[in-house]
Amino acid sequence: MDSDAKVLSDLETQLDNIFMVLSSTSLHDSDISESQHGLNDKHMASLLDACRQMDSWFIKKRLALSTYCQEYALKEEIDALNAECIRKEKLAQELKGRIEDYSKSIQVIIDQSKENQIIPGDSA
Repeated sequence: MDSDAKVLSDLETQLDNIFMVLSSTSLHDSDISESQHGLNDKHMASLLDACRQMDSWFIKKRLALSTYCQEYALKEEIDALNAECIRKEKLAQELKGRIEDYSKSIQVIIDQSKENQIIPGDSA
């Protein structure tokens, strides 16, 4: 069995073990022995170790991909930058629309205040 398959197999085995332990213990028993706690701790530690191995495996694969296939890493970065530019352009358009709305509202207020302004010396 190659190391890639072994990492996945170990994780699956540890998940099965922890599910088996969790499903076999009665949660309603108030007198759970220390040995059961120890067993659960042992299985949990094994599961955490398998998760760390899987995380390490992903990091190694990511490093290999970025080392040997740099164009993929660059393409991914360019795609992320393009997505960010599109998001910022949408935000800029949204802000431009708000500014136009605010300036129209301000102009209406200015026009109304000019119409309602009383000019001194006017006899009404």
